[in-house]
Amino acid sequence: TRNQVWLLRNAPDIAARVEPAGQHDACFLPRSCHVTGDVACHEIAWAGDELWMVNTRFSCLCTLHPDYSFVPRWRPRFVTALAA
Repeated sequence: TRNQVWLLRNAPDIAARVEPAGQHDACFLPRSCHVTGDVACHEIAWAGDELWMVNTRFSCLCTLHPDYSFVPRWRPRFVTALAA
């Protein structure tokens, strides 16, 4: 959604039982949700075990953290501060 990042995981054992039975090879179920706020997040990618995102609202690349909406990891030199 606009303010959240949802993590889904495939449950193939459940996929086989979804009606009509035998027609589905995957069943992605929500496993967790992280509230980021309206950061205009896009271009999401895994790097190791961290999920990195382009955070347009704060002009940075960021990762998720359980205690914060996001953790800024990199910003261009011409951006001198994080502000929204």
